[in-house]
Amino acid sequence: RVDLEGTAGNPSCGDKCSYQLTVDNGLVSEIRFSADGCIISKAAAELLAELVSGKTVKDARETTPETLLEELGGMIDLRRDCALLPLK
Repeated sequence: RVDLEGTAGNPSCGDKCSYQLTVDNGLVSEIRFSADGCIISKAAAELLAELVSGKTVKDARETTPETLLEELGGMIDLRRDCALLPLK
């Protein structure tokens, strides 16, 4: 069962990620994703899935770019768009 889903892409480089979430009792109970692109966007997509698992939908949606970049250990400006693609 899929309760929420979304897809984001970067037309300039072709990176793309998609998510499917199952929500039980207001919490993200299962999350599936696919990421097609550079290693940075793939790593960020996987990390975002880990960060939102078990959170309320509201809290998951409030994940900030700063939080994701911090969890990634930082990112050079040139690759920032790659790292933040999963949040779009």
